[in-house]
This record gives sequence, structure tokens and C-alpha cells, in this order.
Amino acid sequence: TKVVKKPLETVFSELEFLCANKIEFIYIADANFGIFKEDIQIIKYLIDLKKKYGYPKTVTLENAKNHLSRVLEIQELLIVSGLSLYYKISVQSPHDEIKKNIERVDIPFEEHLAAVRKLKEKYDAPIQVETILGLPGDSYQLTLDSIDLFQVEGIDSYRPSIWNLLPETPAYSPEMRERFKLQTKQFELYSFPFRYKLDKEKDHGVNTFQSAQMLLSENVIGTYSYSPKEWCDMLVVIAISCSANTLGMGVITKYLKETYGINPSYLYDFIYKELIINKEFSDINLNTKLGEIPYNLYRLINDPNQTSIEFDIDPEFPLLFSLPVYFTFLIMLYPQDFFTTLCNKLAEKFSDDKFIDLITYLTGIMIDINYDPDTKRKFICNHNWHSYYTINTQLTNGVYEYIINDELLKHSGSIDFEESDFPKILDPIQKMKQFFYHRASNPARKKYAQYISERKL
Repeated sequence: TKVVKKPLETVFSELEFLCANKIEFIYIADANFGIFKEDIQIIKYLIDLKKKYGYPKTVTLENAKNHLSRVLEIQELLIVSGLSLYYKISVQSPHDEIKKNIERVDIPFEEHLAAVRKLKEKYDAPIQVETILGLPGDSYQLTLDSIDLFQVEGIDSYRPSIWNLLPETPAYSPEMRERFKLQTKQFELYSFPFRYKLDKEKDHGVNTFQSAQMLLSENVIGTYSYSPKEWCDMLVVIAISCSANTLGMGVITKYLKETYGINPSYLYDFIYKELIINKEFSDINLNTKLGEIPYNLYRLINDPNQTSIEFDIDPEFPLLFSLPVYFTFLIMLYPQDFFTTLCNKLAEKFSDDKFIDLITYLTGIMIDINYDPDTKRKFICNHNWHSYYTINTQLTNGVYEYIINDELLKHSGSIDFEESDFPKILDPIQKMKQFFYHRASNPARKKYAQYISERKL
């Protein structure tokens, strides 16, 4: 209930010192940035420093929960200046029982979303919702319900943060621990989607951390409403849902909803419980690497010596990944096997051959590591999947020709890495690395083609 303020002149001098010394990434760690009118001055000063020194490149912050107009002004300033690539909505939880347990009163999510959508109309950028995973009352089913709520509302990215206990907060007390039956584990928390291994050389222009021993924080992995294993399952299904829109799986969730009345979370639960756990993919590498996800999480909660939660795609690859980025990158490396297995299983479950036709569409629109912008790509489907998904036309049978015309293998608005011609690179690790930088490093951006033409033959 008390906030200690540092003199504004001191804040300005510290920020100028950082920017003059070419600090690329600044994370404003205040729990409620935007609570004071002076916070807008801080952002404007950072924008001036970027103009003066070229730094920082990126600014991330934690929004105030009950000062909507000020938060929106800050978000707009960050987007226009290029210091942020997305709008962020920060809420503790959308569920009443959880908010009651933590005695939290936020601005209604619907009100916050409506305001951010107005900004999105002015400046096209993804909307990201940030909640806290595993608060008292949470569960695997409520996680699925949250996914459905946010996806129905058209949120581009839903990324819950792991709940860590901080001294001096109410939940840290012995009374609250007992009341909610909190189970905790000490491990490292990182905010970046990827970072370099200590023994690997950093590439110019890539804004991320290098591996180093981080301080351990006490993180909640179980309460009266969910077990540590269920906590792991919640993390996995969230990671799958985070990847869905960027990988093009929205066409599947749309078809399931409109044809069978099934919510999006069904698909992600199906991928996890039916395909990943049962190792149903035909490619042994995909099975093994996806199987690492629950295995690593279970090891984290059961092995006292395991204190990190990162994923390594290859010993020779220089980067370690957060869970959502790891899952997304794997599908981008193995799209044919992933979508073939998924759609064949759905076709079998629903006795619906349209899912078979979706294999061609989903693999065809993916800008995978083998896509060549010089030759482009052309393929044929038996349904108008693209217009059905993007402009809500009726799904019709026919012969539809698709042409992929993407020439720039960089995301619009992504971090400005050096130019790369990865389709021509022969070394597999170097090619995969450049492919990651240009196509997979930004978690919020679409990974499939941006220029898709559909023509009925």
C-alpha cells in the first residue's frame, strides 16, 4: 500500500547514463508503472534519449492495473517510438474465485480490451494479455477456460507469468501459505524468449541475454486447487495455445467451433494429451523434442538440483528457449509431420475428410526453413480455407490454387537483425540459427505467409 518514489532528476540521470552506454534493453520493474503522472514523463524522456543516442532499442514494463487512461497513453508512446512491438493488458486473472481469493479489484477486462482495441485500429500491433499463473483457485480446467475467453476475444497472445512469492507481500506470510496450501520451488526466472549459451558467441544485432547464473526465486507450483503435476500441464497447454495463432492453427479452431461447437482449448488439450504424451508423431526427432517438454517440467518440480526451466533444441545450437518459443520453433522445423499427424487424427476422430485437405493448406502457408523466396510456392486445396479463415466466407468445395508470394523473410516490426539469406546457407546449424532470428524469435508475430493469393480454378 506504500510506494517509495525516487526523485525524477535521479531517474533521468540514471536513464541517460544507461542509454549513453548503449544499453539495448531496459526493463522497468515497478510493479505498477503508470500509477503516477510522472511515469509519462519518464517514457517521453526515454524516447528523447533514443533519438539522441540510438538507445534503448526495447522497453518493457509492468502496467498499473487501475490507471487505464495513463497506461494507454504510455502504450501508445512506446508503440509509436518503436520501443515496444505489442500492446499489453495486465490483469491478475479473469476468474472471480481467484480474484476473491487474492482480494484484488481490477478494471474489468472487457473495459481494458475495448480501450486497447481502439489503439490497435490506429497502430497495427499484436495485443498481449498477461496474467499470473497458478493463483489460489486456479486449475487446469480454468486455464483452458481462460484460453477460450481470450481467443474468442481475438487476443493475439496470452502469456501468464509464473507466480513467485516476494517478501513483504501478503502471500509470503505463513498464514497465507497455510490457508491456500501453497507448495513452492526455488528456480530461476527469465523474462526473455531466448538467450545465448555461455560457450557460444553472440551475433551482432541480437538483443537478448547470455546464460549466467541467475538468482533463485521462490515460485508457487501447487495450491489447494491444483497439484504440482497439474501446474506443469497448465504450462504446457498454455505454450501450445500461445503458438496457435502465429502458426496458423486458428483455421482449425474456427472450423471446430463452427462445425462442432467445440472451443479452441479442445485442440490444445488434444495436441498435448493425445499426441505429445502418447508420442504419436512419425518423425522421431519431433517426438523426442516435444517429449522433452513435460519431462523437463516434471524434473523441475521433482529434482531439488534442477533450478532452470529452459529448453535446448540441439547441443550445437547457440540458444536456449523459453517454453512457448521452443514449441513454436519445433513446429516451424517439422511442419509437415506435425500438421499431417494432427489433421489425420482429427479426421479419424470426427470422421471428417476436410481435415485431410487442411494438411496441404497449413503446411503450404508455413514459411518453413525450406521456403525459397526466389521460387515462391504454389499448391492446390479442395476448399477455400484462406478466405474462410480470413474474411469469413462460407467454406465451399472446389479446386483452389494458392500462391505464396512472400519475398522478405523478416517479420514486419521485428527486432532488426542483420539481413540474412538463410535459404542459401548450407551449414545446417547456421541456417537454422538465421531462420530462427528472422522468422521465429518474435513470439507474437505470425509465422506463416503474409502474402497469400487464393483462386478458384
